Amino acid sequence: LVRHLSHPNGWWRDEAQKRLVLAQDKSLIPALKKMLHVEKSALGRVHIIWTLQGLDAWDKQSAHAAINDPDWQVQFSAIRASEKIIQTDLNFIKTLAKTALLNQQVAKQAILSLGLCNSTEGISPKNKQAASALISKISMTYPKNELIVLSTVASMPGQEEGLLASILNKGGDAQDSATWLNILARIIVKSGEPQRVN
Repeated sequence: LVRHLSHPNGWWRDEAQKRLVLAQDKSLIPALKKMLHVEKSALGRVHIIWTLQGLDAWDKQSAHAAINDPDWQVQFSAIRASEKIIQTDLNFIKTLAKTALLNQQVAKQAILSLGLCNSTEGISPKNKQAASALISKISMTYPKNELIVLSTVASMPGQEEGLLASILNKGGDAQDSATWLNILARIIVKSGEPQRVN
């Protein structure tokens, strides 16, 4: 089953992952962690990530390695699988801030995963602050991508004025900011709170 996590046929990969997770055989964890570093197939590495996560064995060491993977699908999966780590480990957020995100899909997932720090109870203020700062940094890399703008707004509820201020202070091409200004202004006006609207 472990070998079939990197099978060329997607059905075999999915079935192997499902059976391994359902079996909950923890003795396989060391072999899976080792495979994550040596498996040549990117899709195989993705299935290893989710199998480890399903066995409750996804840890910081594996996450640090996988978020620097050269394949965007692996990086995407690693970030998503690391949401509990993001919520509890400030150093992991700092590491993620230094990580080159491989494309817009990965950037959007990073924003949504970091955004859980703002919507989950019991997250430390330092983690929330670091997550929000990183969300802002990532989102400004793709100023015209509406999905990233919407993901950012959803991940930072109640912080629209701060986002708007940072965009206006940044200056630059007005067309780059048009999507941001439209969406943020609509949310602020829709709140119906005179102080926010002013």
